[in-house]
Amino acid sequence: MQHQCQMSFSDTTYNSHSRVFLNIYQNFIFCAMKFHAYVLELFLDPALSSTRSSSSSASSSSQSQSYRHHNIIIDPSELPEIVMGIFRAAYGQLHNGRRSKVGIEAGVEFRIYERHVFWLGASAFLKTLPERQGQSQAGPGLGQGSSRMPVFVYAPLRTYLKTKIVDRLELDEKKAFFKKMLFSTVNDPRNHILDDIRYR
Repeated sequence: MQHQCQMSFSDTTYNSHSRVFLNIYQNFIFCAMKFHAYVLELFLDPALSSTRSSSSSASSSSQSQSYRHHNIIIDPSELPEIVMGIFRAAYGQLHNGRRSKVGIEAGVEFRIYERHVFWLGASAFLKTLPERQGQSQAGPGLGQGSSRMPVFVYAPLRTYLKTKIVDRLELDEKKAFFKKMLFSTVNDPRNHILDDIRYR
């Protein structure tokens, strides 16, 4: 995400808020595509799976047995914190760019609230990551490999993003102007060009 957070795309001095929102949202779409590809690679890589199986301690829990059965080498309950780390890093990069030497000399301004960046990120991940096993319509570019992803892998992440970020902001946001702009961003026709990208 870092190399895609170019100051010129997020500078609210020269870009409208709606334009900056769209740039951020589309960057998060690409980020979610890469995230899915990485998780899928971990899930499908037999070498990594065998490494985890041999190094993990014996456990009688049904959840651990399910992970081993599906060759999962990452605990799905850890994904929300990983993705939140991505959101925090992205906002930090966007916000701190104006304080850099180049940003100061260019007079860069970034007048976007953190909660809006997180909402755009959560919306992008919810759109891109498959909701159920074999689903392709959530992310039109999803390839056949996604059908081999067990349904429970993204369940904790999707629940967290929906309830803790998307739904909460939609309830708490007091300014109708921002709420309308956020909804317009995710429904912008210019996002359709991303639908043809096949990322797994």
